[in-house]
Amino acid sequence: MSENQSVQSISSKGLFCIAILEGAFVMALELIGLRLLAPTFGESLVLWTIVLTTVVSSLAAGYFLGGHWASVLKEGVSKRLALVMVLVTIFVVVIPLEGSVVLNSFFIKPYGLGVALSAATLLIFPNILFGSIPPLVIELLSRNLGLSAGNVSGRVYGLSTLGGISATFLFGFFLIPSFGLTIPLLVCSLLFGMAAFVVLKSRFDKTLYGILGVFVVLSGLSIFTRGSYQENVVKYHSEGLLGQVMVADVKNQVSGNDERVLFVNRIGQTWIDRNTNQSRWNYTNFLYSAASIYPKGSKVLLLGLGGGTVSDGLSKKLGFDLDVVELDERIGQVARDYFQYSGRKIEIDDARHYLRTTRKKYDIVIFDVFRGEVAPSYLLTKEALEQLKDKVKEGGMVLINFNGFVTGEKGLAGRSVYNTLLRAGYFVNVVPTTGDEASRNCLYLASTSPLEIGKPRIYMGVDGVNKSSYDFLMSSEQISSIYDQPHYILTDNKPNLELLNLGAAQHWRDDYRTFFQEQIGEDVAPLFN
Repeated sequence: MSENQSVQSISSKGLFCIAILEGAFVMALELIGLRLLAPTFGESLVLWTIVLTTVVSSLAAGYFLGGHWASVLKEGVSKRLALVMVLVTIFVVVIPLEGSVVLNSFFIKPYGLGVALSAATLLIFPNILFGSIPPLVIELLSRNLGLSAGNVSGRVYGLSTLGGISATFLFGFFLIPSFGLTIPLLVCSLLFGMAAFVVLKSRFDKTLYGILGVFVVLSGLSIFTRGSYQENVVKYHSEGLLGQVMVADVKNQVSGNDERVLFVNRIGQTWIDRNTNQSRWNYTNFLYSAASIYPKGSKVLLLGLGGGTVSDGLSKKLGFDLDVVELDERIGQVARDYFQYSGRKIEIDDARHYLRTTRKKYDIVIFDVFRGEVAPSYLLTKEALEQLKDKVKEGGMVLINFNGFVTGEKGLAGRSVYNTLLRAGYFVNVVPTTGDEASRNCLYLASTSPLEIGKPRIYMGVDGVNKSSYDFLMSSEQISSIYDQPHYILTDNKPNLELLNLGAAQHWRDDYRTFFQEQIGEDVAPLFN
């Protein structure tokens, strides 16, 4: 049978189906790739930039490669397409088998280099193969249908794009949250391999049958050897568009206490003593003390729930009338099921969207919002903080919980937050918690008029002495010497907080891997599942 006759025997509908699956699988792999890297490197703008650049550049290389094959292969285009489709399924199946090894190997400094090496190792080759598929499909359809390359390419890339759109919604909102990362990845591979076999069966020679057999074996191996979570340690685990959420019970190697930690992308968001259900972080006591100058019944908005310890403290210890806003619906359920959260209904909304749409005004607005190691950039811009004034009552306060770095390069983000508050028209006080910069938090207390510091209702025992947060206020001299150092004003047009915080974020992530990863190691809690 001649090549032309062989091509004409291939179903055109089948080739169009391959185009749809290729677009869907590319977007699925991109989403899953981001989710794979986030628990190791955090979900920063740098991560997104590197992953997207890796995917797009790999696809571009694949388009050139596929176009070259289509032009030089007078015979055997269909066999080349079959080979590419089988090979890509093999390489994708390997990702959950070897992904954690790659990520742990490349957790190196500088941060961007580790991300780039990980993304390149896991994503470049499959995406080059994906990119080569549309030109081969276009060549086969042009010969089969007798239509112009322009006509066929428009259909192929249009269907590929529709497949990508469908996969984005399906994986982002259903498959990843419901089944994690590994199973959807394997199902995609299986569907792609089956499509290659069904549409191009007659183009499979003995070599391809052998490769397909290896693929089946690897698929089974991935399913039966993928990591499982030890339920006595990992109480909850979920993958989703907003990141990996995990609750783990750990034994403090220093105190011997039983503790529980809520992780988002492997960065702790809540850390409690399981026997007392009290927070292991001292910033919470500083926050209660700072807020306690306001009387019971004050209207308070808490942005960011975490495990609910701060929310419970504000309502139970201080008697505030509290509203809570949390973007990730899973967090609210986790707080109730694993951290004894008993607060009122949670508003599932983006913090800035809520502030723009609510008609309520508050005595205190508390930002305890972290996406991994830093608050989302758009929440703390000059424009966002100016809009916030309309939601704060006269004499009210905005309290922002931030990391404790204020000097050098690692303190660039903290200094920028402080100066952005000033530029937005606030009077600002700074309360650093105890400890060095790496282990403490800084609370930024902002108000539209000089803050009237009344008598706090909550005091803390510090070195055997009862003190309030206001005993730790930075003096004007300290503030001038620190916050006049190089900084930026954060704006909607240039929301670069994540980039400015990169040094501090890397330090935090290093500490978490050292302190917690030893206790919830790969044998207990695989990086992804």
